[in-house]
Amino acid sequence: MHTSINANAVIIINDLPFKANDEGLWNLTEIWKVLKLADNKRPSQWDNKEAKALKHSVEISTLKVGKASQVFGSKFATLQYAGWVSFEFCRMVYAAFEAILAMPEVAAVVANKMVELGHRAGAELLERHTNADRDFAHVELKKLKGSARGRQWAAKKRELHHPTAASIMKQGSR
Repeated sequence: MHTSINANAVIIINDLPFKANDEGLWNLTEIWKVLKLADNKRPSQWDNKEAKALKHSVEISTLKVGKASQVFGSKFATLQYAGWVSFEFCRMVYAAFEAILAMPEVAAVVANKMVELGHRAGAELLERHTNADRDFAHVELKKLKGSARGRQWAAKKRELHHPTAASIMKQGSR
């Protein structure tokens, strides 16, 4: 079995948790079903050139679970699938992955796992990136704190990063 830095990682999409399996693959069929995305956005119908390339590189796999087939994808494949569903859904899924790394304790665990798997340079990059992001965010928050612009920014951020399932379904049916 392939060990992945994403093994058993949990992402939150639209306030619902989705856990990667032991190989670091997310169940795209489960995401589609639980979020009630449009029927024409079922993962098994995703058959463009990107999906074919991801299947060929084993970033996507289809497994028979009971009577139904389930489509699983790596982090990259999950993001690509989200982009195929809609731009808004892609932003939501991207934000879910970013939220994991935005938590310092999670970033530290991921960095340690990367070192265990022999990806020391990537771990160091993640640590530098996390520290730089944190420092930048603190500076920007100090500038915005209490200002009308800061409240407008917070409202816009909520709107961009937390679209509702209804808006995604509406977008997917176009």
